[in-house]
Amino acid sequence: MDSTMAAEGTPLKDTVEKLVEKARTNYESLSLSTACEAVLEIGNAGNSYMDQRAPSMLFKQGGVSAEAAAKDLVIILEVMRIIAVALSPIAPCLSLRIYSVDQFNSITWNDTKWGGPKGGQVMAQASPVFARIELNAENDVEEKVKDSKKKGKAKVKVEQPQAVAEA
Repeated sequence: MDSTMAAEGTPLKDTVEKLVEKARTNYESLSLSTACEAVLEIGNAGNSYMDQRAPSMLFKQGGVSAEAAAKDLVIILEVMRIIAVALSPIAPCLSLRIYSVDQFNSITWNDTKWGGPKGGQVMAQASPVFARIELNAENDVEEKVKDSKKKGKAKVKVEQPQAVAEA
């Protein structure tokens, strides 16, 4: 299913399109902070959509519910694609983690329009955009970072400030 068909009748699409226009206008007037806030609002709208729809629960129900969950994930994938394009002027390295190099080198602002993923399109294997941070039993922060040159994982421990540890 393509993202345009998946989003029919979904207010999220209209919200994203308005926020993309807000970001574009602010980029053009060099109000970079406000442009980034508009892009952050797109992410917040996508998070709210995921919370409301709960596609993981729908998948577990199977049948028609699983089809609805697949549709929801196509919509969220489209939101992520638009965020990557809209952030590319400010955070190109982050956008490259979402887009492939070939796609990234050819993107323009027109790529923020809804309708990117097409039905039947095969997606690349997903990988985390940000490292996962976990609290261990000793209240230390342990961050797992993938080393791009090695196939293993590095662990970085950061002591929490005393006030945080006691809270």
